[in-house]
Amino acid sequence: PLPELDEYGIEILAEINHAPRLSDDDLLRQAERYRDSGADFIDLGCIPGESWRGIGPAVRRLIAAGFRVSVDSFDQAEVTAAVEHGAELVLSVNESNLS
Repeated sequence: PLPELDEYGIEILAEINHAPRLSDDDLLRQAERYRDSGADFIDLGCIPGESWRGIGPAVRRLIAAGFRVSVDSFDQAEVTAAVEHGAELVLSVNESNLS
């Protein structure tokens, strides 16, 4: 049996791996499945070595659909765009994407 997590003050983050490779509809469907399974945050997992130009609009669409969003990337442009469009958390922080 699964533990009753409602008894604790935690938030659950679910990562959508390779988010840039998904269509807008697939991204929303996967986010909805994670939320229905108990996720509080939807983390957009980016692809190392690539820069996702569409991350800002993707974050904005998810927020408009009622999601709390985070981003997992070392790419400063991705992180900046995600935060500017409302992402609340940044994972994988190091000197390359801190500003």
